[in-house]
Amino acid sequence: MRFWDLNQLCFTKVTCTLALAMGILDIKDGKINVLATLGKPPCGSTKDELNCGRPLGLRMHEGSLYVVDAYLGLFKVSVETGKARLLLSQIAGVKPTFLNDLDIDSNGVIYISDSCRKWQRREFMYPCLEGTGSGRLIRFDPHNNSTEVLIDGLHFANGVQLSPDEDFVLVVEGIFARILRYHLKGHKKGQVDTFVENLPGVPDNIRPSSGGGYWLCDAVPHGPGFSLFDFLAPRPLIRRLLTQLFSLDLLVKFPAPSIMVYELNAQGEIVRSFWDLHQGHLGICSEVNEHDGVLYTGSIRSPFIGRFDLTKMKKT
Repeated sequence: MRFWDLNQLCFTKVTCTLALAMGILDIKDGKINVLATLGKPPCGSTKDELNCGRPLGLRMHEGSLYVVDAYLGLFKVSVETGKARLLLSQIAGVKPTFLNDLDIDSNGVIYISDSCRKWQRREFMYPCLEGTGSGRLIRFDPHNNSTEVLIDGLHFANGVQLSPDEDFVLVVEGIFARILRYHLKGHKKGQVDTFVENLPGVPDNIRPSSGGGYWLCDAVPHGPGFSLFDFLAPRPLIRRLLTQLFSLDLLVKFPAPSIMVYELNAQGEIVRSFWDLHQGHLGICSEVNEHDGVLYTGSIRSPFIGRFDLTKMKKT
Protein backbone atom coordinates (compact mmCIF):
# COMPACT_ATOMS: atom_id res chain seq x y z
CA MET A 1 0.00 0.00 0.00
CA ARG A 2 1.21 3.51 -0.81
CA PHE A 3 1.03 5.88 2.16
CA TRP A 4 0.17 9.18 0.49
CA ASP A 5 0.20 12.27 2.73
CA LEU A 6 1.56 10.50 5.81
CA ASN A 7 1.82 12.96 8.65
CA GLN A 8 2.54 11.01 11.84
CA LEU A 9 3.42 7.60 13.23
CA CYS A 10 2.75 6.12 16.66
CA PHE A 11 4.23 2.87 18.00
CA THR A 12 3.28 0.29 20.60
CA LYS A 13 5.13 -2.96 21.28
CA VAL A 14 3.20 -4.78 18.55
CA THR A 15 1.69 -2.17 16.22
CA CYS A 16 2.47 0.92 14.20
CA THR A 17 -0.34 3.42 13.73
CA LEU A 18 -0.35 5.99 10.93
CA ALA A 19 -2.24 9.23 10.34
CA LEU A 20 -3.06 9.71 6.66
CA ALA A 21 -5.57 11.55 4.53
CA MET A 22 -7.63 8.36 4.18
CA GLY A 23 -7.87 7.89 7.95
CA ILE A 24 -5.96 6.11 10.71
CA LEU A 25 -4.18 2.94 9.60
CA ASP A 26 -2.82 0.15 11.78
CA ILE A 27 0.09 -2.14 10.87
CA LYS A 28 0.28 -5.39 12.82
CA ASP A 29 2.00 -8.66 11.88
CA GLY A 30 2.72 -7.24 8.44
CA LYS A 31 -0.94 -6.52 7.72
CA ILE A 32 -2.36 -3.06 7.07
CA ASN A 33 -5.88 -2.23 8.20
CA VAL A 34 -7.99 0.91 8.56
CA LEU A 35 -8.33 1.34 12.31
CA ALA A 36 -10.68 4.34 12.24
CA THR A 37 -12.07 7.19 10.20
CA LEU A 38 -13.22 10.18 12.20
CA GLY A 39 -15.54 11.99 9.79
CA LYS A 40 -17.86 11.16 6.94
CA PRO A 41 -16.63 9.53 3.70
CA PRO A 42 -15.45 9.92 1.02
CA CYS A 43 -11.90 10.41 2.26
CA GLY A 44 -8.47 10.64 0.70
CA SER A 45 -8.23 14.01 -1.03
CA THR A 46 -7.96 17.61 0.15
CA LYS A 47 -11.45 18.44 -1.11
CA ASP A 48 -12.88 15.81 1.27
CA GLU A 49 -11.17 17.12 4.40
CA LEU A 50 -13.92 19.36 5.77
CA ASN A 51 -16.31 16.41 6.09
CA CYS A 52 -13.94 13.46 6.36
CA GLY A 53 -11.48 15.23 8.60
CA ARG A 54 -7.70 15.06 8.50
CA PRO A 55 -6.02 13.24 11.40
CA LEU A 56 -2.62 14.69 12.25
CA GLY A 57 -1.26 14.28 15.78
CA LEU A 58 -1.09 10.79 17.34
CA ARG A 59 -0.18 9.75 20.90
CA MET A 60 -0.67 6.62 22.98
CA HIS A 61 -1.77 7.08 26.60
CA GLU A 62 -2.84 4.34 28.99
CA GLY A 63 -3.61 1.90 26.19
CA SER A 64 -5.71 4.28 24.07
CA LEU A 65 -4.81 6.25 20.97
CA TYR A 66 -5.39 10.00 21.13
CA VAL A 67 -5.79 11.74 17.79
CA VAL A 68 -5.89 15.41 16.87
CA ASP A 69 -7.87 16.04 13.69
CA ALA A 70 -7.22 19.38 12.02
CA TYR A 71 -10.94 20.13 11.57
CA LEU A 72 -12.90 17.79 13.82
CA GLY A 73 -11.01 18.13 17.10
CA LEU A 74 -9.54 15.73 19.64
CA PHE A 75 -10.52 12.05 19.74
CA LYS A 76 -9.83 9.04 21.94
CA VAL A 77 -9.67 5.87 19.84
CA SER A 78 -9.77 2.25 21.01
CA VAL A 79 -6.89 0.35 19.41
CA GLU A 80 -8.89 -2.87 19.74
CA THR A 81 -12.17 -1.82 18.14
CA GLY A 82 -11.35 1.43 16.34
CA LYS A 83 -14.25 3.14 18.09
CA ALA A 84 -13.59 6.88 18.37
CA ARG A 85 -14.94 9.19 21.07
CA LEU A 86 -14.88 12.95 20.52
CA LEU A 87 -13.31 14.81 23.46
CA LEU A 88 -12.96 18.35 22.12
CA SER A 89 -14.59 19.95 19.07
CA GLN A 90 -14.41 23.68 19.84
CA ILE A 91 -11.98 26.10 21.43
CA ALA A 92 -13.56 29.16 23.02
CA GLY A 93 -16.75 28.34 21.12
CA VAL A 94 -15.07 28.23 17.71
CA LYS A 95 -14.47 25.14 15.57
CA PRO A 96 -10.82 24.70 14.62
CA THR A 97 -9.58 24.36 11.07
CA PHE A 98 -5.91 23.51 11.65
CA LEU A 99 -5.21 21.64 14.88
CA ASN A 100 -1.88 19.91 14.39
CA ASP A 101 -0.12 17.98 17.15
CA LEU A 102 -0.47 16.93 20.79
CA ASP A 103 1.26 15.46 23.81
CA ILE A 104 -0.19 14.09 27.04
CA ASP A 105 1.24 14.34 30.55
CA SER A 106 1.13 11.68 33.24
CA ASN A 107 -2.12 13.12 34.65
CA GLY A 108 -3.88 12.93 31.28
CA VAL A 109 -3.74 16.67 30.57
CA ILE A 110 -3.33 17.27 26.83
CA TYR A 111 -1.28 19.95 25.08
CA ILE A 112 -2.38 20.79 21.52
CA SER A 113 -0.96 23.01 18.80
CA ASP A 114 -3.29 25.06 16.61
CA SER A 115 -1.25 26.01 13.54
CA CYS A 116 -3.42 28.80 12.20
CA ARG A 117 -6.88 30.27 12.76
CA LYS A 118 -7.16 32.02 9.39
CA TRP A 119 -6.41 29.17 6.96
CA GLN A 120 -7.52 25.57 6.78
CA ARG A 121 -5.18 22.58 6.87
CA ARG A 122 -5.65 21.98 3.15
CA GLU A 123 -4.35 25.52 2.58
CA PHE A 124 -1.24 24.98 4.69
CA MET A 125 1.12 26.71 2.24
CA TYR A 126 -0.74 30.00 2.56
CA PRO A 127 0.11 30.74 6.22
CA CYS A 128 3.72 29.86 5.37
CA LEU A 129 3.74 32.38 2.53
CA GLU A 130 1.72 34.99 4.38
CA GLY A 131 3.99 34.94 7.42
CA THR A 132 1.47 36.20 9.97
CA GLY A 133 1.04 34.61 13.39
CA SER A 134 -2.32 33.24 14.52
CA GLY A 135 -1.19 29.89 15.92
CA ARG A 136 -1.64 28.76 19.51
CA LEU A 137 -0.52 26.27 22.14
CA ILE A 138 -3.56 25.03 24.05
CA ARG A 139 -3.94 23.03 27.24
CA PHE A 140 -7.00 20.78 27.53
CA ASP A 141 -7.95 19.04 30.77
CA PRO A 142 -10.33 16.14 29.98
CA HIS A 143 -11.20 15.77 33.65
CA ASN A 144 -13.23 18.99 33.63
CA ASN A 145 -13.30 19.73 29.85
CA SER A 146 -11.50 23.03 30.33
CA THR A 147 -9.23 24.67 27.75
CA GLU A 148 -6.60 27.34 28.21
CA VAL A 149 -4.51 29.14 25.60
CA LEU A 150 -0.92 29.06 26.86
CA ILE A 151 0.76 30.84 23.92
CA ASP A 152 -0.91 32.91 21.20
CA GLY A 153 0.38 34.58 18.05
CA LEU A 154 2.57 31.69 16.93
CA HIS A 155 3.83 31.57 13.35
CA PHE A 156 2.68 28.12 12.22
CA ALA A 157 2.57 26.21 15.50
CA ASN A 158 3.48 22.60 14.81
CA GLY A 159 5.04 19.78 16.84
CA VAL A 160 4.41 19.51 20.60
CA GLN A 161 6.58 17.63 23.09
CA LEU A 162 6.72 17.52 26.89
CA SER A 163 10.10 17.32 28.60
CA PRO A 164 10.97 14.00 30.27
CA ASP A 165 10.23 15.50 33.70
CA GLU A 166 7.14 17.37 32.44
CA ASP A 167 8.51 20.64 33.77
CA PHE A 168 8.03 22.32 30.40
CA VAL A 169 6.37 21.75 27.05
CA LEU A 170 7.97 22.53 23.70
CA VAL A 171 6.15 23.80 20.63
CA VAL A 172 7.71 24.10 17.18
CA GLU A 173 7.23 27.46 15.46
CA GLY A 174 7.84 26.41 11.88
CA ILE A 175 8.06 29.70 10.00
CA PHE A 176 10.63 31.11 12.43
CA ALA A 177 12.64 27.84 12.49
CA ARG A 178 12.66 27.74 16.26
CA ILE A 179 11.22 25.92 19.26
CA LEU A 180 9.56 27.75 22.14
CA ARG A 181 9.40 26.48 25.70
CA TYR A 182 6.45 27.02 28.05
CA HIS A 183 7.40 26.39 31.67
CA LEU A 184 4.95 24.27 33.66
CA LYS A 185 6.77 24.14 37.00
CA GLY A 186 9.27 26.05 39.10
CA HIS A 187 9.95 29.75 39.44
CA LYS A 188 9.44 30.27 35.69
CA LYS A 189 6.01 28.64 35.67
CA GLY A 190 3.78 30.28 33.06
CA GLN A 191 6.70 31.95 31.26
CA VAL A 192 7.72 31.43 27.64
CA ASP A 193 11.26 31.46 26.32
CA THR A 194 13.19 30.19 23.31
CA PHE A 195 14.50 26.64 23.63
CA VAL A 196 16.43 26.76 20.35
CA GLU A 197 16.38 29.07 17.34
CA ASN A 198 17.96 29.37 13.91
CA LEU A 199 17.35 25.70 13.18
CA PRO A 200 18.83 24.39 9.91
CA GLY A 201 15.49 24.37 8.11
CA VAL A 202 11.74 24.56 8.58
CA PRO A 203 10.93 21.97 11.27
CA ASP A 204 7.70 20.00 11.46
CA ASN A 205 7.00 17.60 14.33
CA ILE A 206 9.17 16.84 17.35
CA ARG A 207 9.48 13.54 19.21
CA PRO A 208 11.61 12.19 22.09
CA SER A 209 14.93 10.44 21.52
CA SER A 210 16.24 7.52 23.54
CA GLY A 211 19.12 9.73 24.65
CA GLY A 212 16.86 12.10 26.58
CA GLY A 213 16.67 14.69 23.83
CA TYR A 214 14.45 15.24 20.83
CA TRP A 215 14.22 14.20 17.18
CA LEU A 216 13.22 16.63 14.44
CA CYS A 217 13.16 16.58 10.68
CA ASP A 218 13.08 19.62 8.46
CA ALA A 219 10.31 19.80 5.89
CA VAL A 220 12.42 22.35 4.00
CA PRO A 221 16.11 22.26 5.00
CA HIS A 222 18.47 25.15 4.42
CA GLY A 223 21.40 24.01 2.34
CA PRO A 224 23.67 24.69 -0.60
CA GLY A 225 22.07 25.70 -3.86
CA PHE A 226 18.81 27.49 -4.52
CA SER A 227 16.17 27.40 -1.80
CA LEU A 228 12.72 28.66 -2.72
CA PHE A 229 11.86 29.22 0.94
CA ASP A 230 14.97 31.33 1.58
CA PHE A 231 14.40 33.27 -1.64
CA LEU A 232 10.80 34.12 -0.75
CA ALA A 233 11.33 34.96 2.93
CA PRO A 234 12.35 38.64 2.42
CA ARG A 235 10.07 39.17 -0.61
CA PRO A 236 6.42 39.54 0.49
CA LEU A 237 5.28 40.89 -2.89
CA ILE A 238 6.52 37.81 -4.73
CA ARG A 239 4.92 35.57 -2.12
CA ARG A 240 1.61 37.32 -2.70
CA LEU A 241 1.93 36.92 -6.48
CA LEU A 242 2.65 33.21 -6.13
CA THR A 243 -0.57 32.64 -4.22
CA GLN A 244 -2.52 34.44 -6.94
CA LEU A 245 -0.82 32.79 -9.92
CA PHE A 246 -0.37 29.19 -8.79
CA SER A 247 -2.61 26.62 -7.17
CA LEU A 248 -1.78 25.13 -3.78
CA ASP A 249 -1.24 21.72 -5.41
CA LEU A 250 1.45 23.20 -7.64
CA LEU A 251 3.17 25.11 -4.84
CA VAL A 252 3.50 21.93 -2.79
CA LYS A 253 5.29 20.20 -5.67
CA PHE A 254 8.29 22.52 -5.59
CA PRO A 255 11.17 20.14 -4.81
CA ALA A 256 12.95 19.99 -1.49
CA PRO A 257 16.70 19.77 -2.22
CA SER A 258 17.36 17.30 0.60
CA ILE A 259 15.97 16.03 3.88
CA MET A 260 17.66 16.49 7.23
CA VAL A 261 16.91 14.46 10.36
CA TYR A 262 18.64 15.56 13.55
CA GLU A 263 18.73 15.00 17.28
CA LEU A 264 18.77 17.74 19.90
CA ASN A 265 20.09 17.13 23.38
CA ALA A 266 18.27 18.30 26.51
CA GLN A 267 19.83 21.76 26.11
CA GLY A 268 18.62 22.18 22.52
CA GLU A 269 22.01 21.56 20.87
CA ILE A 270 22.26 19.45 17.71
CA VAL A 271 24.27 16.35 18.61
CA ARG A 272 23.91 14.36 15.38
CA SER A 273 22.26 14.66 12.01
CA PHE A 274 21.46 12.52 8.98
CA TRP A 275 20.78 13.67 5.43
CA ASP A 276 18.93 12.35 2.42
CA LEU A 277 21.01 13.76 -0.41
CA HIS A 278 19.18 12.00 -3.24
CA GLN A 279 17.35 15.06 -4.55
CA GLY A 280 14.62 14.90 -1.95
CA HIS A 281 13.98 11.14 -2.34
CA LEU A 282 12.11 11.09 0.97
CA GLY A 283 9.93 14.05 0.03
CA ILE A 284 8.79 16.67 2.51
CA CYS A 285 9.54 15.13 5.91
CA SER A 286 6.71 15.45 8.43
CA GLU A 287 7.98 13.41 11.39
CA VAL A 288 10.79 11.23 12.64
CA ASN A 289 10.00 8.64 15.31
CA GLU A 290 12.50 6.41 17.11
CA HIS A 291 11.46 2.85 17.93
CA ASP A 292 13.74 -0.02 19.00
CA GLY A 293 16.87 1.61 17.61
CA VAL A 294 15.31 2.48 14.27
CA LEU A 295 14.16 5.86 12.97
CA TYR A 296 10.94 5.96 10.95
CA THR A 297 9.99 9.00 8.89
CA GLY A 298 6.71 10.18 7.46
CA SER A 299 6.23 12.47 4.48
CA ILE A 300 3.34 14.46 3.07
CA ARG A 301 4.65 13.74 -0.42
CA SER A 302 6.37 10.34 -0.57
CA PRO A 303 4.16 7.21 -0.65
CA PHE A 304 6.14 5.17 1.87
CA ILE A 305 7.60 5.10 5.38
CA GLY A 306 11.30 5.89 5.61
CA ARG A 307 13.39 3.55 7.77
CA PHE A 308 16.86 4.26 9.17
CA ASP A 309 18.75 1.77 11.31
CA LEU A 310 20.68 3.94 13.77
CA THR A 311 23.30 1.25 14.34
CA LYS A 312 24.29 1.42 10.67
CA MET A 313 24.35 5.17 10.23
CA LYS A 314 27.36 7.42 10.51
CA LYS A 315 27.26 10.35 12.87
CA THR A 316 28.04 13.84 11.59
